[in-house]
Amino acid sequence: MYNSEEISIKHDLIPNYKRRMLLEMDQKIYIPMSFILGENEDKVLYNYSGFQPFERVLEEFNMTSFFNYIEKLFKNFIISEAYLLSPEEIELNISNLYVETESKTPRIKYLPKEIFCNNEYEQYKKLLTEIIGLDISHDAKKYIKGIIRYIDSKKTLPEIITYIYNIKREIMYC
Repeated sequence: MYNSEEISIKHDLIPNYKRRMLLEMDQKIYIPMSFILGENEDKVLYNYSGFQPFERVLEEFNMTSFFNYIEKLFKNFIISEAYLLSPEEIELNISNLYVETESKTPRIKYLPKEIFCNNEYEQYKKLLTEIIGLDISHDAKKYIKGIIRYIDSKKTLPEIITYIYNIKREIMYC
């Protein structure tokens, strides 16, 4: 797999304080990145060393580890918001999900949107719907659909994480 990628984005699409947050925060959520600032456009360099695309390692997950990944991904959304990096401002889709090779923990490619969604919960549902379209078991799809219904019932992010945790427990004990 390629180890790095450079993309160009509109100048100041990522405000200075967000760039600082992305560079200074403990990189446990996003793919490591650096910036080259220009007049009209900025360059973002992503470092993929030690990471694999989620789709590529999906077959390595059993049901418990799959939902462990999903649970940690949602926990990352809470941590991200604490750093003022809202998931509704980024391209949140399957192609931007990664797995840390050794720990199997989730990482997200921070790719800002020019026009962002005003509802992060719609982003989460869209992402989960994309996951349903992957080659996962019928039971995993059933549980993911349950998470989407749970999100539709206007639950908070911590409540959604607890729901996913309970799915993991059900899988482990059944």
